[in-house]
Amino acid sequence: MERQHRLLALLLIGLFLLQGFLALDDIAPTWDEVGHLPAGYSYLKTGDYRLYATNPPLVKQLAALPLLFLDLKLPLDSPHWENEDHIEFGQAFLYYTNGHVGVQNIFTLARSVILLLGALLGWLIFIWTRDLFGPTAALVALAVYVFNPNVLAHTTLVTTDIGFVLFFVLSIYAMYRYLQAPGWGRLMLLGLAVGLALCTKFTAILLAPILALLLVLHLFWTRQSPAVLWPGRDAKSNVSKWRVITAPLAVALVVSVVALVVIMADYGFQAEPLVKDPEDQAKWEALLNRFGISEQSPLHAPAQFLGTQIPIPARTYFTALAAFAGMSPRTKGENGSFLRGKYLMEHRHPKGFWYFTYVAFLIKTPIPLILALFLALATLPPSSRQYLAFFVAPTLVLVGMTLKFHDFAYRYVNLPLLPLGAILVGRLATLPYFRRRGMAAAAAVAMVWYLGSALWIHPHYLAYFNEFIGGPSQGYRYMLSSNLDWGQELLHLKKYMEQHRIDAIKLSYNGTAVPEYHGIRHEKLPGIDAATFSDYRRMHPFVDTRPTDGWIAISATCLQNIEGVYPGASYRWLQQFKPEAVLGYSLFVYHISAEELQQRGLDGARP
Repeated sequence: MERQHRLLALLLIGLFLLQGFLALDDIAPTWDEVGHLPAGYSYLKTGDYRLYATNPPLVKQLAALPLLFLDLKLPLDSPHWENEDHIEFGQAFLYYTNGHVGVQNIFTLARSVILLLGALLGWLIFIWTRDLFGPTAALVALAVYVFNPNVLAHTTLVTTDIGFVLFFVLSIYAMYRYLQAPGWGRLMLLGLAVGLALCTKFTAILLAPILALLLVLHLFWTRQSPAVLWPGRDAKSNVSKWRVITAPLAVALVVSVVALVVIMADYGFQAEPLVKDPEDQAKWEALLNRFGISEQSPLHAPAQFLGTQIPIPARTYFTALAAFAGMSPRTKGENGSFLRGKYLMEHRHPKGFWYFTYVAFLIKTPIPLILALFLALATLPPSSRQYLAFFVAPTLVLVGMTLKFHDFAYRYVNLPLLPLGAILVGRLATLPYFRRRGMAAAAAVAMVWYLGSALWIHPHYLAYFNEFIGGPSQGYRYMLSSNLDWGQELLHLKKYMEQHRIDAIKLSYNGTAVPEYHGIRHEKLPGIDAATFSDYRRMHPFVDTRPTDGWIAISATCLQNIEGVYPGASYRWLQQFKPEAVLGYSLFVYHISAEELQQRGLDGARP
């Protein structure tokens, strides 16, 4: 029986891989991919981690590994390398230096690595659910994961998101295993998992409060002494008060040391002083002043020595982490006044919406999964507290983070919680009343509905929205950017132009891919591109979004929220016209004549 369950699990993972591989060639390079992949390749080839330092390197390196077998060149003489413009360097690397290799071929190889990471996460879900609730529940949990459109969306893109989710869940699972039976091997695994998570996203620092909360809840609910946390310690043996205090601290220290070694290894065991150039010096001085260490302070000289002379392991990691945590002050050369307008449900707010993450959960999570999650929570028995902490702690910390930081995209908070939710839903298969004919039929209908959501949206997984708002066709009215429109539909625009014999088109694009490389002849209308974000000084004081005629293609993000980037700009006039097509639910195509503009009083058509 166990062998049959494993074969079925492998079949589900095979279906997961098939869905992903069939989608890869239909997805144009998306916003962050153009930065992530070239950066990862540059790490492997040069050992220099300057590009895209706002994210740790591990997943980018893994995705770039297959590229080592291609004859690719790095444009290190480009000014974008010196200026650390990761997106524009990525465009130079992919399109202008190595375009002859085939950009889609390059991304297919790299995305395959991310897809395999997603498959490993699926297997981890199966293993953990089987440990908790048995093999049948494990298959249900795996099916919930395999056919989730949001999971499929991010396992087909070269970003750090799915790698983070894998190592995030692995860290929590490793903590679960360690608390069940503390041992040196399991403690090393915990440290390794935490280290890998820290090498994928800086938000992995949230594992510190999550694991601490897990430990406290576990000890509270099992009524055990903290002394049992140290490997080999018998819970019934007599222990001193000193051991009770030091055991948790010692475990934390071991995990931290192992994680630090992992981080150092990922950066090639490099060690450099914090201050390397005048800009670093300016930031260091600003940081010292923040803590009251002025030039007159007796601590200033030792602090200067520390910053300029003492080599720091994985310097790039810790300086970027400090910037992520808000400890790296801006220098006068940086523009801190730029505000990206936030968008939710056709409204904008410069500070965002505190309820964004909750709305994202309700409208981007398949309805059968939402109902199953609420049912799973409602049917938890009193004994569930022994494992419930492993779901409660991550949820409390991640959701609590949204109280301070607003507008987290679905991939930041909801995506890491989906595997844990799948495990909880898998437990429903163990409930006796689900074996009754009526409940079994309802569960079958829910699963068909759920499966249909993934098959129906293929390959436009990123644009998935559920039936609460009318499906993906209405998604642009609610959320934009990586929740819907990341520039992924450029290839479908090319096909549409070929089918309708459109020689050239006016394009307002939210993305970093190069349209002309993909065979799209176009006149560029104001959009949201690399220059907009890499150098705010290039933003024009006036952006011409006046009415125009002809064939027009416009990304949903530009259509609904161009004003969030260019204050005063607006494409709202386009909403008076019905689009000829909406490609992948996120790229609107219009055909407007000069006469139609005149009839509506929009007589600003260009010659």
